[in-house]
Amino acid sequence: MFTAALERRRQDGLLSPDVDPEALARAFQAVADGLQLQWMLEPDVDMAAVVDALFTALLGPADAGAPATPAPG
Repeated sequence: MFTAALERRRQDGLLSPDVDPEALARAFQAVADGLQLQWMLEPDVDMAAVVDALFTALLGPADAGAPATPAPG
C-alpha cells in the first residue's frame, strides 16, 4: 500500500523518477522498525515525530503539491 502511494507521488511529479518507490517504502519500514527497538530501550523516544521528520525531509511537507485552499470571505 505504501509503495503504491509513493508510486502515485512519482507519477504526479512529486517524487523523483530516479527513486524506486518499493526501495523507499522498505527504507521507511526499516526506520520504523529501528525506532521501535530504540523506543523499547528508551520509552521517551518520539517515534511519530522522527518518522514525520523523515517523511518531510525526503518527500516535502504533507500538503506539498496539494491545491491551495482559498481564504474564507
